[in-house]
Amino acid sequence: MRSLQLIIVEDSQDDTDFLLNALNRAGFEVRSQRVENEAEYLAALDTNPDLILCDHGLPHFSSQRALELLRARSSDIPFIIVSGYIGDTVAVAMLKAGANDYVLKDNLVRLQPAIERELREAESHRRQRRLEEALRLVADAVSGVTGKAFSESLVIQLAKAIEVDCVFIGEFSDQSRKTVKTIAACTAKPIAKNFSYTMEDIPLPGQIFSGNRETQPTFPLLLETNLHSYMGVPLVSSVGISLGVIVVVHSAPIANAQVAESLLRIYAVRAASELERMAQTAKLEFQATHDPLTRLGNRHVLQTRLAAMMSSNKKKSSGALLLIDLDGFKEINDTLGHQSGDDILKQIGPRLSPLLKKGRLLCRLGGDEFAVLITDDADRDSVEETAKTLLYAIREPFEIAGISLQIGASIGIAFYPDHGSNANELLRQADVAMYIAKNEAAGYRIYDFALDIHTRDRLTLMTQLRQAIENNELVLHYQPKIDLGRKNGLALEALVRWQHPERGLLPPAKFVPLAEMTDLIGPLALWVMDAASAQCRQWREAGYPVNVAVNISTRNLLDGRLPEMVSEIVRLHGIEAEWLEFEITESAIMADPQRSLDVLRSIASTGHPLSIDDFGTGYSSLAYLTKLPVQTLKIDRAFVRQMISSQRDASIVHSTIGLAHNLGMRVIAEGVEDSETLDRLRGLNCDQAQGYFISMPKPAEEIQEWMNAQGLMYEEGALCKH
Repeated sequence: MRSLQLIIVEDSQDDTDFLLNALNRAGFEVRSQRVENEAEYLAALDTNPDLILCDHGLPHFSSQRALELLRARSSDIPFIIVSGYIGDTVAVAMLKAGANDYVLKDNLVRLQPAIERELREAESHRRQRRLEEALRLVADAVSGVTGKAFSESLVIQLAKAIEVDCVFIGEFSDQSRKTVKTIAACTAKPIAKNFSYTMEDIPLPGQIFSGNRETQPTFPLLLETNLHSYMGVPLVSSVGISLGVIVVVHSAPIANAQVAESLLRIYAVRAASELERMAQTAKLEFQATHDPLTRLGNRHVLQTRLAAMMSSNKKKSSGALLLIDLDGFKEINDTLGHQSGDDILKQIGPRLSPLLKKGRLLCRLGGDEFAVLITDDADRDSVEETAKTLLYAIREPFEIAGISLQIGASIGIAFYPDHGSNANELLRQADVAMYIAKNEAAGYRIYDFALDIHTRDRLTLMTQLRQAIENNELVLHYQPKIDLGRKNGLALEALVRWQHPERGLLPPAKFVPLAEMTDLIGPLALWVMDAASAQCRQWREAGYPVNVAVNISTRNLLDGRLPEMVSEIVRLHGIEAEWLEFEITESAIMADPQRSLDVLRSIASTGHPLSIDDFGTGYSSLAYLTKLPVQTLKIDRAFVRQMISSQRDASIVHSTIGLAHNLGMRVIAEGVEDSETLDRLRGLNCDQAQGYFISMPKPAEEIQEWMNAQGLMYEEGALCKH
């Protein structure tokens, strides 16, 4: 369990116990102090906590004061508000004043990922500051700003900041830059004498050694990297312990302001004991053979064991492979966030392993797919009994963030040697059987050659999809997003369909996931943007000044060429950038936040509106929203559909609308299916709404008829009722 020292600013012991129980279930070993006034809080701060969780509206203390006192002492300790509805203006003000996040008490599913994220950020900031301070002192010494020479304490401080064992600083002493004169050297920790290299091998001040890697100097220069600068001083980053005994983990130049031709270099080294080396080797081996989330064996282990089973000298030996795919897992991820999904995956191993006989292997292959390998003369009856036992176990409820969740599973079974003579063939046949079991909701199925059309069908569909894009078989349907304030604004979301020549109109669920698995997602996204832009241009010319929104997938967002593609499409169709909107999910952004931010900023800089789709189901920080160039939040349909019957969902919708408005963003509610929900959203000052009650997605010509029926026309540059 992960240790966590916590201050809880809360006047209710019951609420405190509720929080602690949630943290314990999330895998934290918590040492906490509950405080409810300023004196207790100041005393608790002296213990240097890892994190502060603070309620709002305490009778004898305020969250604003608690945050102010904390930030006067430290900018690194995370401060998360965990409260009921506190008012949108206050929540935004707290985030702007330095609070890291705001989590509703009735939506604690966000608490664990928020804590883990903020702890990582805090530690990163602390390390960065230690490093910057050490490098500043070194730079001052180099340039003579402080008048101090390199002291042992200064270099030790640098070594500790870089988190290495020793540091020495050298200056190229000849024009060819092949030799380096050592200026300062130190060790932050004693280096044992039984290593290949010891402190004696590090050049002392005044000594010369070769700095040319090709000449193989006595000291092992195994890595030399120049990183980004901080105020002219290169930042140094450790890359970890190699399997060597002493390794150079970084070498960075420092320019000497007094001698332009001279160049100082920092060499940071770390010693690894034999025990550390063995532990590191074991760790690397474990990482290579095990899934990091569940700590079960991975696909590599499964294939190794399959190969061993098939190469056995026991000619009459048999085996079975069971592929397990969880049912309903995606819905949990979409509704409760990926952290809840991860919590379920981590419980699969402890739940299923005790049910398997010794020697049988349980692996996670990726996503929500697992495998069981039976190598001990498997017969059909016993394997089917094992499959039923596993299904029953998976169907037992999972306790996640205080919620009891139930999922199912589909199992595909393939026997060796009946269904395959090699590992890849057996895996494929088990996958076919699993796919059939899922389609038929049969629980489990044994592979049958006669039913293998399903996998061939998928492969055929993937091949046909490429042709469909080239042959223009795709079509767009559009769903309106109506303005709830003026009742005269309109935007349309473009949703792709495939008009298959043999199978009829296919929904995106049938082919978009296939595109995501291949390089087809790029051409597919390009086609959608192109077709939506062309249609937008036609509508504008016909007097319908609508904007069109398209969706960007994770792989699209991580493609650095996307901004250039968008600009080319806009130029080709002669439309304004503001007419073409983009919707991105939280999970797509958080797959690689920095890379996503760069792409989004590039697109936004040209004038394209951006919105976050399915907001509320992911696990990004509310404070992180202020960094994103988005104008709109789209509340996920799961909350909107239940807001009339569920006070919890109504509270989430209300809070999201208020927070978004105070952050200067607009809000769209999707999933509106009745007039009561629409009226409630209008009363909450929601900006736009979308859903079947307003209109189902329709082809362009039918949407145009819908617009005419609504009495919408173009008049003096605005969309108005006539």
